[in-house]
Amino acid sequence: MTGKIIFFPCIIAAALTALAATAGATCGTADHSAVTPDLSPQCTPGVINPAITQSNIHSTICVSGFTKTERGTNVTEKTKDAVYKKYNVTGRKPGEYEIDHLISLEIGGQDDEFNLWPQSYQKVPGAHQKDDVENALHRAICCDAMTLADAQKAIVSDWLGYYNRLKDGSWVPCPTGSAKRPAPRPRVAKSKILSDPTEKQIEPVNADGPGTDSDAAKGGKIPVQE
Repeated sequence: MTGKIIFFPCIIAAALTALAATAGATCGTADHSAVTPDLSPQCTPGVINPAITQSNIHSTICVSGFTKTERGTNVTEKTKDAVYKKYNVTGRKPGEYEIDHLISLEIGGQDDEFNLWPQSYQKVPGAHQKDDVENALHRAICCDAMTLADAQKAIVSDWLGYYNRLKDGSWVPCPTGSAKRPAPRPRVAKSKILSDPTEKQIEPVNADGPGTDSDAAKGGKIPVQE
């Protein structure tokens, strides 16, 4: 685990103790048969990517396609098998589970065994519903309605609660006014036609506004009808 940061539990000492205790350990019951194993904070405390910080979110995870370059680079079949074994998931069928990131890559999670757990596609709420929460938290981060750290805490501690609030409308990831306003468009100089229709001149808009008497009085200029 050299070079990696264990983010949860919040008390670092407890997280390090959990890591030491879970080397070779198993989590959950012996038979899950298409039911999502309960998430174990000891086996899956959550791991963040130290390269993703609050100061660089708009140049990293908030850039479209950023996580595609990161996704699955370290999650090998060997790693997946180790996670299934740790959670005592045996006899699984194709498409029954996914090895899910507890803290997803799009909100600054890491490809690490201690950030992975088996989640069922058949249970509701399950893998698909957690994806909805991950996407919503990503939107909240990128519209500056929620900090990166708060979003990571939310997915670890209460993703089901956030799913229920997202579903009933009591939580809006990007409330009105939280999204960044686009930069104002630069002003473009208006074209004025001189008394000679074969000539054109670009002039800044008169302070009195287009189409005023003061425009027409200058050299017989006729304002363009807009």
